Amino acid sequence: MLMAVIAAKIVYNSYQTSELIGRREQAFWLAEAGLEQGKANLARNPDWFTDLSHSPADDVRWLTGAAVGAAGSLPSGSFKIVRERGQERLYCVGASGQARVIVKITFQPAPVKTLSWAEL
Repeated sequence: MLMAVIAAKIVYNSYQTSELIGRREQAFWLAEAGLEQGKANLARNPDWFTDLSHSPADDVRWLTGAAVGAAGSLPSGSFKIVRERGQERLYCVGASGQARVIVKITFQPAPVKTLSWAEL
């Protein structure tokens, strides 16, 4: 009986882990899709922004919570693009289930050229 309980726990934990890994992967690609949309918005309008400047930079709590951003969704989840006014950085928060991934680029305006990429 004890062996059956242990085996069931192992199977359940393996399932949960693979589910979380899959959700995180979906959130990552949603964030990447949002960055591409953000770059397209900047190419059309270099002055495009979604939020006023915020301090400190790379504030994860602000990005996932209070930042207004431009929202988008796909069947696998959603994303929020954030560009602060007057800043040459673009963030995107990808979300799938409970998984959240934030990616950031710094860029050179008109034409938009990515200078750096980071995952927060």
